[in-house]
Amino acid sequence: MHANEIVQLRLQNQGLIKPAFLQSPDVVSKMVCTQAQFFPGAKWSLGLRMKPGSTNASDAMLEKAVNEGQIARAWSFRGTIHLMAPEDSETLTSLAAPSVLGRLKASRRKLGLDDAALSKIDKLVHQALAHKNFLTREQLLAFLEKQGIAAKGEMLSHLIYRASLMGQICIGPMQGKQYTLALTQDWLPGISQISREKALAEVALRYFTSHGPATLQDFAWWIPLSAADAAAGLKAVKYELIQVNAGNRTLWMHKDAHTKQLSGSQSLGEAQAIFLPAYDEYLFGYKDRSDVVDDAHLKHLNAANGFSPAIIIKGRAAGTWSRVIGKKKLVVSAILFSPADSETHELLQKAAGRYAAFLGLEADLKVAVL
Repeated sequence: MHANEIVQLRLQNQGLIKPAFLQSPDVVSKMVCTQAQFFPGAKWSLGLRMKPGSTNASDAMLEKAVNEGQIARAWSFRGTIHLMAPEDSETLTSLAAPSVLGRLKASRRKLGLDDAALSKIDKLVHQALAHKNFLTREQLLAFLEKQGIAAKGEMLSHLIYRASLMGQICIGPMQGKQYTLALTQDWLPGISQISREKALAEVALRYFTSHGPATLQDFAWWIPLSAADAAAGLKAVKYELIQVNAGNRTLWMHKDAHTKQLSGSQSLGEAQAIFLPAYDEYLFGYKDRSDVVDDAHLKHLNAANGFSPAIIIKGRAAGTWSRVIGKKKLVVSAILFSPADSETHELLQKAAGRYAAFLGLEADLKVAVL
């Protein structure tokens, strides 16, 4: 299988070709979870996978879905904030927790947090957030300091991080432009609890269905998992998948996805441009991004903690972009890796218009070449 086939299948399986979802919770469930520490970009990631023109496919409606608890937001995979279906939150967080919590041991020692101190703080956090008393970070900090806990800076981040990975707290509704913290049992009631073995199998199937073709190493990095756990998850669902080879790599995807491609039911090679937000699953859902990004362009996409917003044209990274939001107008500044022809300019204009419509604004596109 060639790289162009891989990217076109990923576009299809991730819902970026002819997106048809009408409800944002359905997108989250399909994608398993999406990285969301940059909330505006996370909302656009979902919007890209929803049918254009849908009344629910707007920035305001996606924020409403999160604020109403239709979509959960918590620290999970790789220890970063993700959007996920509420019923999946316990399963996904529990899979990621062993690896991520293991990395926190050094920080715990540095901060002088023994078991007795953590037990005391856990009780105080529960007390502060009980009965849906949603608090911002600053408000929680003030509460802890009144109780004699000096939790400023790294200490507070560690405590919130750990409590979320333990399944105790998550992110609640927005308070202005700040997120609040909530007790998971209050904000996400009725979440499912399944065995680790079953969770590995379920998430493996959903990952290779929504992100395939992908390698076992991609799957293990994505959560992260040990090589043994990742292999166990894949082994349990191989009967639902097919294996394809690309050079020296073995990739997996759901068997139905390949059937759809072979049927020719839609033109997977159709020309399109996408203004992809930072941390979107199309790039950040894989350890190996070489099918989408040329080595020569990686340095232009690499940011401090991941990729900068990328321009995707016909499945491949073609540049970077930034935005300035005004009262009535969205200014999108595109920087391409190579000069664009008239067709590319038309695709970019259409993509900018779609993002502007998502925000309820008019589009003003500016294009430059690196």
